Formats: sequence, C-alpha cells, structure tokens
Amino acid sequence: MKETVIDFTRPISNIKIVTDATESAAGLSHAYLGYQDSQDNKSHYFFAHLEPQPNGAAFASFKIAHKFNLGRSTSIYLNGKSLNERGATFQLIIDTTESKSLGFTYQHDFKVESYKPISKKLFLDNFSATRRGEPFANAPYLDINHITSIGLRIVGRVNRGDNIFQKGLYGLQLFNIKNCDS
Repeated sequence: MKETVIDFTRPISNIKIVTDATESAAGLSHAYLGYQDSQDNKSHYFFAHLEPQPNGAAFASFKIAHKFNLGRSTSIYLNGKSLNERGATFQLIIDTTESKSLGFTYQHDFKVESYKPISKKLFLDNFSATRRGEPFANAPYLDINHITSIGLRIVGRVNRGDNIFQKGLYGLQLFNIKNCDS
C-alpha cells in the first residue's frame, strides 16, 4: 500500500534551503524550491546551482520539516521529472530526532537521466548515515517513526572512489513522495 508522505502538487510550508553557502563562508552554491500553481501543472520545482571548491566540495538542498511517521514502510517512492540537460546524481535525505542531535543525515543516492520521468523506489534499509559527505560511524539504525525532515540534495563530489564531479545548474520537477510497506 502506498500513501503520500509529501504532496508536491500542493503548497508546502516549513521548507528550509541548506547549501554550502548557508553553512560556510567559502560556499558559493545556491538552491531554490518553488511551487508552480498553474491550471495544468501543479508541482514544485527544485533548482540548484553547484559551484564546487577545487576539491569538488559543494552541495545544495532543501528539507521539509515535519514529524513524519512512516509506520511499517520498507521503502519510499519519489516521483517527478528531470529537468537536466545531462544525467545527475541526487540524494534523498532524512533527519531524525537522534541524527539531528548527533549532527548527521541519512541519505540514499539516486540517478536521474536527462529530461526523463523519475520514479525511484528507495529502500529504507539502504539509507546510509553521513556527515559532511563522510560515513558516520556507529550511527543508530534509521528510526522511521521519528523522522523530523525529508528533503533532496545534490552534491559536487558524488563518490570519492569514482571521482564523479557535478557543477552547474540542475533541476527537478517534483510530484510526490510516497511510502510503501512492501
């Protein structure tokens, strides 16, 4: 059974933009999440401009602060459309009461293709705890009953081992995030 967790076809409150520029004096990236309320197109648009440091460090994100309780969910579905001229890697990010107090985030990477619809099933067991792009050792298991925010992020240096760097303008049209128990 799928239930809508975030409906991007309606106005949303409690949105917080977080970028390298809001977190560091050296940061230069920018993000925007806006609602389109036209007759035939009700959705949110996430735009990010990444301006990485020489080592690739950059990020742009938004979080929706809300007490989410995913119950018995085993996965989350993200539905939208890529607005990118090229493929890109994004991250669905989750904060819990405990992760916020310890200073880390749970994340799940996903790839999008140029101008293609997005329908991603992200298993909650595959979320990893990270802090500033590094694994957060000994993190507690993701407690889906104490989620305090859900959001999306794009980073400049995707995977240190693969040396994937992202720079420039990226965009997603977002329709919803749903949970699923099987």
